[in-house]
Amino acid sequence: MNAVLFYTFQIPVEMAITGSTINAIEYYLTIFEHNSDIKLVLLNGTEKSRQKIIGLAKNRYYVDDLDFESNIICLEWRKLIRQGFERVLVLDYSTIQMTRDTLLSDTLIVIQEKEDYQYDSLNSKNLIRYGEMPWQIKDKEYRMKMLFDRFKKLRHVESGLYVNSPKNSDYSFLNKLNLRLKLKPKVFKARRHLDNMFEQFDEYLYWHANTWFDPHPRLFAECTFYGKKIHYYNIHGIKDGSFYRYNDMLQNGIKDRTLNKNDEVVRNFI
Repeated sequence: MNAVLFYTFQIPVEMAITGSTINAIEYYLTIFEHNSDIKLVLLNGTEKSRQKIIGLAKNRYYVDDLDFESNIICLEWRKLIRQGFERVLVLDYSTIQMTRDTLLSDTLIVIQEKEDYQYDSLNSKNLIRYGEMPWQIKDKEYRMKMLFDRFKKLRHVESGLYVNSPKNSDYSFLNKLNLRLKLKPKVFKARRHLDNMFEQFDEYLYWHANTWFDPHPRLFAECTFYGKKIHYYNIHGIKDGSFYRYNDMLQNGIKDRTLNKNDEVVRNFI
């Protein structure tokens, strides 16, 4: 089996949606377009979480030309060690954390996130690790891509401020904003998918509270694609993924960030 493998935490009773979830869907769809044998394997997944993934893909992307649903499958965690894999792609540290003692694959492709979660030669004799951040243990330098060619056009965009302060429940920092932003309707990031999300705000606020080391934030690039104004506050000077992604957007925008068949990771599977 060739697969994009993604561990689904059921918190508390249904799968949480994170940027890593979106990454897994996008790389799966891109590979599937050119190799219909690829599977998106939801480890620990349920039919409810599978349907959530399908609904999310249809809400965010133009996918009417892809018959992608039947290749999204659920696999019990305890059966992973008995599942034969030819090629596997893993894009998040949580999947590494939950599978490094049980996953075996002839070829294992990893897009790195955090340095403290690693596969080794016991998982695969052909392990290839890609990464763009300076702290990552990697074999190849790599710019993470996104499925911009399939992003849906926005219809009507509401005036609003999307607020993201990872792992932080103290929103007193909003009092430090200028009056215009204080009065703007707020949309707060949550661990669930918000349908037509990018139609519900026109400005994005990222406040780094030093409560989470953010490895691969997507929203800087997505908001740049949709032309939204970005406000980035990092008063602690933490050089995590948010720092590097924000500054990369300032310097390069979304140049070389479009995921397609020419991507080096994708070409391992087509």
